[in-house]
Amino acid sequence: MRKLLILSLIILTLAFTGCGIIPDVDIPDIEIDFTPDEGNDENSYNDENSYSEGLIFKSNNDGTCAVVGMGECLDEIVVVPPTSPDGDKVTTIGSSAFSNVFTIVEVVLPEGIETIESNAFRQTVKLSKINLPNSLRSIGYFAFQGSGIIVISFSGDDLCLDKNAFIGATSLTDVNLSGNITIGEGAFYRCENLKNVYIENLNENILDETFYDCEKLESLTISSANSAYSIGDHAFNDCKKLKTLNIPEGITSIGNYAFDNCTLLSSFNLNEGLLSIGQGAFKNCQTIKSAIIPDSVTEIGEYAFSGCKLISEIRIPNGITVIPRSAFAECKLVTTVTIPDSVTIIDDSAFYYCTKLNSVNIPSGVTSIRDHAFCATVIETLTLPEGLKELGQSAFYNTKITSVKIPDGVEICEEGVFSYCKLLKDITIPESWTVIPERMYEGCTAITSVTLHDGITTIGDNAFKGCTKLSEIVITSTVTYIGDYSFLECSSLTNVILPDGLTYLGSCAFARCSKIKSIVVPDGVTELKYSVFAECTSLSSVKLSDNITTFASTVFAGCTSLLEITLPSELTRIGENAFDGCTKLTEIIIPDKVTFVESYALSKCTSLKKIVFGSSVEYLAHSAVDMCTAVEVIVLPKSLKTIEYYAFEDGEFNNVTFYYCGSEEDFALIKIEFANGSLTEGNIVFNYNPESEG
Repeated sequence: MRKLLILSLIILTLAFTGCGIIPDVDIPDIEIDFTPDEGNDENSYNDENSYSEGLIFKSNNDGTCAVVGMGECLDEIVVVPPTSPDGDKVTTIGSSAFSNVFTIVEVVLPEGIETIESNAFRQTVKLSKINLPNSLRSIGYFAFQGSGIIVISFSGDDLCLDKNAFIGATSLTDVNLSGNITIGEGAFYRCENLKNVYIENLNENILDETFYDCEKLESLTISSANSAYSIGDHAFNDCKKLKTLNIPEGITSIGNYAFDNCTLLSSFNLNEGLLSIGQGAFKNCQTIKSAIIPDSVTEIGEYAFSGCKLISEIRIPNGITVIPRSAFAECKLVTTVTIPDSVTIIDDSAFYYCTKLNSVNIPSGVTSIRDHAFCATVIETLTLPEGLKELGQSAFYNTKITSVKIPDGVEICEEGVFSYCKLLKDITIPESWTVIPERMYEGCTAITSVTLHDGITTIGDNAFKGCTKLSEIVITSTVTYIGDYSFLECSSLTNVILPDGLTYLGSCAFARCSKIKSIVVPDGVTELKYSVFAECTSLSSVKLSDNITTFASTVFAGCTSLLEITLPSELTRIGENAFDGCTKLTEIIIPDKVTFVESYALSKCTSLKKIVFGSSVEYLAHSAVDMCTAVEVIVLPKSLKTIEYYAFEDGEFNNVTFYYCGSEEDFALIKIEFANGSLTEGNIVFNYNPESEG
């Protein structure tokens, strides 16, 4: 009305201006009040003619009604009237009333609206503006899912946001809620552009996933809350820009992954009265600097502070009995940890990769230190409690420990407990042990000598692998099993005596032990495993048990000092590359029980002059004799049935005399594959008798 009056005066003035003579007219002084009417604002529509028409209403038959659909309304700005055409008071926006209406850009709600039901504005993608009247009391689940709302503001008395009320409202940037507020699970889940949240008074807990994946959320302020409340699972998960969290004390529990991946959250006050910190609660909060856990906490979840790379101080309260899996893993600035006397178990990877942790006390009550618990720390001194029962896999892998005594009560010792402790010189193990666990000393490059006590029966796989300074080991007579790779790359080991009771000698057991000069394999061993003595470059003397029946591949490959070897009489098979690169071997006699010689078995034996294949050999695999450039004599048995391709490569054996223990007719029956041109009649002597001089 005020604007209309001003406009009328302007028109009147212009009208007189257009006349030739302007009469003297007394225009009274008019005082115009431009102050808006009380209760009106930019979203107030009191003129009945401004309300949207065509909306569908449903009466509750009690004088109230709900808007339940757009009907014939085509307005981009929908102004909901306070009463229906039938005179009922509008109190509700009904379920799915405006769902998937893509034309609405603004909604104006009248005072008197109490409820916005579920899905009411779901997927109204162009809806950027709505007022929440003070009378509003509840917003239903998925009410604004995927809508285009930018700002939410409420200043009434009480408001309840149901589960997922604004889920996926990706345009929402600011939330300001005064009054007593209740917020349901996932209310703002994946509001990707939400930056600021203010809540005057939180009635209940911060529930699961309330702000999950609000990746641009920078600050959240709650002025007041219940005296005791909790933060639910994933409540702030992946809020990657959250820096400021102003919330009242009184938190009793922090749920699983509540602040996981809040990479800019630099501090969080853990108040006294807090009882539990959930799994992954602060995982990957990379700028948090301390974990001072109050004495009231009795439970800490797995991964609770894992990946908090700037934490330099950890205080664990007395009352905690288990330090859980990966609870403080990769807290890379922590230097010391005091573990309270109440702790009995230090679980898997509890302090894994705390790369500056150099000091830790382990209380007397600890009975179990599990897998990777202190792996890749820099602990220098270690005292294990007498009551300890279990040491897990790689528990102290790659630490700075120099010596350790394992208590007599340890019953379980998994593989690699002290692997790659490169300063470790001395380990005292219990007299009751019968097994050296797998990878026990692997990579412990400072160890120089080891004496095994009587009663040890088994040396586990990789037990001493890579102990490059180990020069002496006494293997007791009780040992029956030496595992795979057990002494691999012990390059300083010079003398090894294998016990008479040994029955198993594993693959690569002494491979690359470059200073061993001689070896005697006892009668209990029946098979030489893969690469068992490969690349023992100083090995010149070998005595093998006649009970050995099989050579696996590469058993003596690269033994460049081996001058001679007598093969076991019970041997039946010679594996691939068995003597590959034995460059000083001059003669080899294949025993009579061998039937199969595999590929490259005698490859690159460049000093080899004479080869005798035993009377039972039936099969020479391809390239069985390869690059043996000094060979002069090869004896072939009558039993031979197949010579594969390249066994005697063209041109390589032209100066060799082949002695065949059969007739020319027998020779013709042998299947000789291509690329064996060296086997010409001119180079073959038939009907050879091995017992005769020849």
